[in-house]
Amino acid sequence: MSVCDPILTEDGWSLAIEHRAAEGTPWGVVVCGHAMMCNRNTLDRPRGEGLVSVLAAAGLETYWVDLRGHGESRRTGDDNQYTYDDF
Repeated sequence: MSVCDPILTEDGWSLAIEHRAAEGTPWGVVVCGHAMMCNRNTLDRPRGEGLVSVLAAAGLETYWVDLRGHGESRRTGDDNQYTYDDF
């Protein structure tokens, strides 16, 4: 598992993202998003044994991201306020 460079959005967000390489020959790519009231860490619990790890073991390149206002994602400017519509 590796933390990637953040995704910088046009509207001023820096979204934290991780990558888990597929085991064996990759046959697809999956981008996972978390539920509303949590962050990306919930997608691989326990670490190395959760959904992300299962997908990678099945040969899928897997990325999982913190959505706006969650986990390690941040606004890049001075204004760190966000609303429900920012999601």
